Amino acid sequence: MFTRPHLSSPYSSRRLRVFSFAVAVLGVGAVTLTSMTAASAAGAQTVFVNESFTGSSVTPYIKPSAPTGTNVACLTASSDTSGTPVPGCSSTAIDAAGSGALRLTSVGGTLEGGVGATGSVPISKGLDAAFDSYQYGGTAADGIVFYLAVTDPYNPQVPTAIGQAGGSLGYSATGANPGLAHGYLGLGLDVYGNYLNSSFNGSGCSPSSAPGSTTQPTNVTVRGPGNGSVGYCVLPGYNSSLGGTNALHGTTRANSDVPVEVIINPSTSSTTSAGTTKLSSVTVAATSYAIVFKTIGATTQTVVTGVLPDLRTTAYNNLVDSSWYDPATGLPYKLTYGWVASTGGSTDVHEVNYMTAQTVNGPVPILAATSSVSTATPQHGSSATYTVNPSVSSSGGSESAPVQVTTTFPAGITPATYAGTDYTCTVSAQTEKCTHTGTTAAGASLPPLNLPFTATGNAGTTALSVSSVVASTDATVVSTSSSVTIAKIPTTTTLAVAPTSPTYGGSETFTATISPTAATGTVMFSDITTGTTLCAAATVTNGVATCSTIAGRPTGPHTITATYSGDANDAGSSATLTPSTQPSPSTITATDSPSKVPYGTTSTLSVSGIPPAATGTVTFSDAAGNTLCTATLPDTSCVTPTSLRGGTYAVTAYYSGDADYQAATAPTVTLTVDPQVVAISATGSARVQTSGARTTLSFTGLPSDATGTTTFTLNGRVLCTATLPQTSCTTTDLGAGPHTIVVSYSGDTSYAASSTTVTVTVPGGIILPALAFTGSTLAIPVAVETAAALVAVGILLMAAARRRRRGSTTD
Repeated sequence: MFTRPHLSSPYSSRRLRVFSFAVAVLGVGAVTLTSMTAASAAGAQTVFVNESFTGSSVTPYIKPSAPTGTNVACLTASSDTSGTPVPGCSSTAIDAAGSGALRLTSVGGTLEGGVGATGSVPISKGLDAAFDSYQYGGTAADGIVFYLAVTDPYNPQVPTAIGQAGGSLGYSATGANPGLAHGYLGLGLDVYGNYLNSSFNGSGCSPSSAPGSTTQPTNVTVRGPGNGSVGYCVLPGYNSSLGGTNALHGTTRANSDVPVEVIINPSTSSTTSAGTTKLSSVTVAATSYAIVFKTIGATTQTVVTGVLPDLRTTAYNNLVDSSWYDPATGLPYKLTYGWVASTGGSTDVHEVNYMTAQTVNGPVPILAATSSVSTATPQHGSSATYTVNPSVSSSGGSESAPVQVTTTFPAGITPATYAGTDYTCTVSAQTEKCTHTGTTAAGASLPPLNLPFTATGNAGTTALSVSSVVASTDATVVSTSSSVTIAKIPTTTTLAVAPTSPTYGGSETFTATISPTAATGTVMFSDITTGTTLCAAATVTNGVATCSTIAGRPTGPHTITATYSGDANDAGSSATLTPSTQPSPSTITATDSPSKVPYGTTSTLSVSGIPPAATGTVTFSDAAGNTLCTATLPDTSCVTPTSLRGGTYAVTAYYSGDADYQAATAPTVTLTVDPQVVAISATGSARVQTSGARTTLSFTGLPSDATGTTTFTLNGRVLCTATLPQTSCTTTDLGAGPHTIVVSYSGDTSYAASSTTVTVTVPGGIILPALAFTGSTLAIPVAVETAAALVAVGILLMAAARRRRRGSTTD
């Protein structure tokens, strides 16, 4: 006979090996548990649980919610009052590490506490569980229940709420108030005595299922299957004759130890329990349970036995799903376990520790599994494959029951139907269930399960977990998972500009084309050369984003970058382009004001159409290329010189251009400089000469730069002409007396022709002919009209006489 060692002692009789199994916890998902299994020797048992509760943490357990609102379960050796899943009882640990216990309640009224193991145990090979219990320190109330609950064999669930307080001990219902979900057996170590009370039944229990409505202190009672407010009836075989209260209740933990062993035998033949260091092994009948315990201070043990409830019976209809139990026997495939305890008006500390659980009829199959994905970073919209590799561990028995792989795909990963032949699969929303039938020997692998999927969710940096639970009705559960991170789709960006050679100050449009065209988001257009942003966030529509702007950058090549931001599923990308900005063409127009001026005055020449930011000069020239005037920008006008000769000028305005604006020439405008009208005045003087009267005629009033001639006429007869710059001329054609002479200026390009009159008076007198000698003869060809002329003649005669005396014939 194998005797299970007490966990407070070193293990010396057996070598144990760690294995992992997983279950899906309601509201939590799949978790991996660490448990123990015996070595695979012939007849070895599979160890499911080995938890002492003496340390500062435990795994894998949960704290269900309590009807009272607070589940007060805690660890006495932990000081972490916010620890999970089970916190410490006090910020100063009550017990030293290695000496603690799982405390379900402290000494206080109307308290309730409990924990549930997240590991389920298959009962195809039976179950042999043992633990130590303690109730002490208060006024002897109420009690502790070790429960077994039915669960889905392929997706085990832990009860997330415990039953009612008081006499229900956290297991059974009270009237309409529900008990522990899907309860199967509730072993009650009842100090106060109400666990036997029919008042704590659910509905559907016959009156004979409980011994009345009175309190019966100190009993060990088993309540059966129940769910919600139905069932939880007292099963036959309870023990209510254990003696006084002190049989289950003490004053300290040290003097209140009640060791308990619970054996489930689903087989069709009797079996023998393993026993512990405190309890001897017992024989358990076929399809029966046995509770072995030793009351405080007792030297012998007590055994409570009964037949395992058949869930096919009418009394248990609809309490659990029919797929959760064997249709041939009515016995559950798998059970979860835990403890609950409560107080009411009376109180006690309720604790347990040193829990072990194993099979009783040989090892069960132990499933194992690994998983992988064909690519851990599939792109959004692409497909990949998630592969599960189930196997049967050599540490357990062979697997002949159907093995179901339940795979849950997270949102964003859409499963596709399995295409192979080794599994039968169905897909429902994000869950795909695949079943393999046949026998797999211990140490052998099942065929790989290849499940295709599509990455339909948004890309991101957060890994998504695809998880699978591999289970059968008779084996431990194992889970496996693989991470998938949806990657963004790579994109390419191309950039174009229209016009291809933009001009400074002109409009231009940049076009970024994103591939694939389903991409959304924005594009930022930037001029890298000048460090300016052209468009901060141009919207992408059908894969295209545009940016229309004014080419306000300096002329020359510029590096333009289009940066696509990306979106939820498309990666960002960029493109560059280096267009060269050309100087802007200029269209200018010239004007003159006034367009006709007299010589010696100015006209203002102006140009329009030059951009305000332009620099350079505007030169105004005539048709011969002579510069009339020059304006330096920003001035756009200048005046003509006063020296501009009269005439008509075709004036051209030429803008020199600068780095940003091209040179330009304006259409010609006509400027007329009219000759200036100048008033002249004239004078005349006459003197007597030997040959006649000579008159000097002169004029004034013409500017020094005037050109041309001035003509003196008398009665239409030209007397003389002066060519400028001469201002006078002489004439001998005037007789004695006054003469009105017309003085006419011919004019030139700058001064208009003009005329005036002057009166010249020639004095009267003798008119003598001019004298000339021919031999001895004196000829007087010119009349002398004045006395002065006569004097001159006399002088001439006297001179001639002298020459004759000297023999000369001429003078």
